[in-house]
Amino acid sequence: SVDAAPHSSSTTTSPPTTSKTDYLLQEKKPPSKLHVTRGRKSLTTSPSIMVFLEAFEDFEKAAERIYLNAPMRTRCVMKYNHSNSCLKVKVTDDHVCVQYQTDSQQELKKLEKLISNLMKHMASGER
Repeated sequence: SVDAAPHSSSTTTSPPTTSKTDYLLQEKKPPSKLHVTRGRKSLTTSPSIMVFLEAFEDFEKAAERIYLNAPMRTRCVMKYNHSNSCLKVKVTDDHVCVQYQTDSQQELKKLEKLISNLMKHMASGER
Protein backbone atom coordinates (compact mmCIF):
# COMPACT_ATOMS: atom_id res chain seq x y z
CA SER A 1 0.00 0.00 0.00
CA VAL A 2 1.15 3.56 -0.74
CA ASP A 3 1.26 6.01 2.13
CA ALA A 4 -0.28 9.35 1.31
CA ALA A 5 1.81 12.38 2.07
CA PRO A 6 0.38 14.41 4.92
CA HIS A 7 -1.43 17.46 3.65
CA SER A 8 -0.52 20.77 5.15
CA SER A 9 -3.37 22.80 6.43
CA SER A 10 -4.40 25.81 4.41
CA THR A 11 -4.17 28.18 7.36
CA THR A 12 -1.29 30.58 7.27
CA THR A 13 -0.02 32.76 10.02
CA SER A 14 0.35 36.40 9.19
CA PRO A 15 3.19 38.43 10.69
CA PRO A 16 2.24 40.81 13.48
CA THR A 17 1.24 44.20 12.18
CA THR A 18 3.24 47.23 13.23
CA SER A 19 2.17 50.77 12.64
CA LYS A 20 4.62 53.07 10.90
CA THR A 21 4.84 55.36 13.91
CA ASP A 22 5.54 52.47 16.30
CA TYR A 23 8.31 51.24 14.03
CA LEU A 24 9.98 54.66 13.81
CA LEU A 25 10.17 54.91 17.59
CA GLN A 26 12.04 51.61 17.85
CA GLU A 27 15.79 51.16 17.59
CA LYS A 28 15.77 48.47 14.89
CA LYS A 29 16.81 48.89 11.26
CA PRO A 30 13.92 49.07 8.78
CA PRO A 31 12.53 45.80 7.45
CA SER A 32 11.78 45.90 3.75
CA LYS A 33 8.06 45.13 4.14
CA LEU A 34 7.20 48.44 5.84
CA HIS A 35 7.65 50.57 2.73
CA VAL A 36 5.46 53.59 2.53
CA THR A 37 7.15 55.47 -0.28
CA ARG A 38 10.33 54.53 -2.07
CA GLY A 39 12.96 57.22 -2.02
CA ARG A 40 15.12 58.14 -4.96
CA LYS A 41 17.93 55.81 -5.94
CA SER A 42 20.88 56.03 -3.60
CA LEU A 43 24.16 54.27 -3.06
CA THR A 44 22.65 52.15 -0.31
CA THR A 45 21.10 48.81 -1.09
CA SER A 46 18.32 48.93 1.48
CA PRO A 47 15.08 50.70 0.58
CA SER A 48 13.99 53.84 2.39
CA ILE A 49 10.88 54.56 4.43
CA MET A 50 9.23 57.98 4.13
CA VAL A 51 6.45 58.94 6.52
CA PHE A 52 4.50 62.13 7.32
CA LEU A 53 3.81 62.17 11.06
CA GLU A 54 0.73 63.94 12.40
CA ALA A 55 1.71 64.41 16.07
CA PHE A 56 4.67 66.59 16.97
CA GLU A 57 5.71 64.32 19.86
CA ASP A 58 5.98 61.34 17.49
CA PHE A 59 8.04 63.41 15.04
CA GLU A 60 10.33 64.61 17.82
CA LYS A 61 11.00 61.07 19.10
CA ALA A 62 11.51 59.69 15.58
CA ALA A 63 13.89 62.51 14.62
CA GLU A 64 15.98 62.00 17.74
CA ARG A 65 16.04 58.22 17.17
CA ILE A 66 17.21 58.70 13.57
CA TYR A 67 20.00 61.00 14.73
CA LEU A 68 21.11 58.68 17.54
CA ASN A 69 21.19 55.66 15.20
CA ALA A 70 23.29 57.38 12.50
CA PRO A 71 24.72 60.76 13.56
CA MET A 72 27.10 61.08 10.59
CA ARG A 73 24.40 60.43 7.97
CA THR A 74 21.48 62.35 9.48
CA ARG A 75 20.37 65.63 7.93
CA CYS A 76 17.49 67.99 8.48
CA VAL A 77 15.69 70.09 5.86
CA MET A 78 13.15 72.85 6.49
CA LYS A 79 10.95 74.31 3.76
CA TYR A 80 8.46 77.15 4.13
CA ASN A 81 5.51 77.40 1.74
CA HIS A 82 4.19 80.97 1.44
CA SER A 83 1.00 80.06 -0.40
CA ASN A 84 -0.48 78.12 2.51
CA SER A 85 1.78 79.48 5.29
CA CYS A 86 3.12 76.13 6.45
CA LEU A 87 6.54 74.86 7.39
CA LYS A 88 7.65 71.36 6.38
CA VAL A 89 10.52 69.68 8.23
CA LYS A 90 12.23 66.51 7.05
CA VAL A 91 14.79 64.45 8.99
CA THR A 92 16.49 61.58 7.17
CA ASP A 93 19.46 59.24 7.24
CA ASP A 94 18.85 57.78 3.74
CA HIS A 95 17.12 54.73 5.25
CA VAL A 96 14.32 56.36 7.21
CA CYS A 97 12.75 59.71 6.44
CA VAL A 98 10.23 61.40 8.73
CA GLN A 99 8.36 64.55 7.77
CA TYR A 100 6.22 66.98 9.69
CA GLN A 101 4.11 69.91 8.52
CA THR A 102 2.60 72.71 10.59
CA ASP A 103 1.12 76.19 10.34
CA SER A 104 0.66 76.67 14.10
CA GLN A 105 2.78 79.31 15.84
CA GLN A 106 2.93 77.19 18.99
CA GLU A 107 4.27 74.18 17.08
CA LEU A 108 6.81 76.40 15.31
CA LYS A 109 8.30 77.22 18.71
CA LYS A 110 8.52 73.50 19.52
CA LEU A 111 10.15 72.83 16.14
CA GLU A 112 12.64 75.63 16.73
CA LYS A 113 13.62 74.06 20.05
CA LEU A 114 13.97 70.58 18.50
CA ILE A 115 16.04 71.81 15.56
CA SER A 116 18.35 73.85 17.79
CA ASN A 117 18.80 70.80 20.02
CA LEU A 118 19.70 68.61 17.03
CA MET A 119 22.08 71.28 15.70
CA LYS A 120 23.86 71.48 19.07
CA HIS A 121 24.47 67.74 18.95
CA MET A 122 25.56 67.86 15.31
CA ALA A 123 27.96 70.77 15.89
CA SER A 124 29.53 69.29 19.01
CA GLY A 125 32.23 66.66 18.68
CA GLU A 126 30.39 64.02 20.70
CA ARG A 127 29.17 60.90 18.94
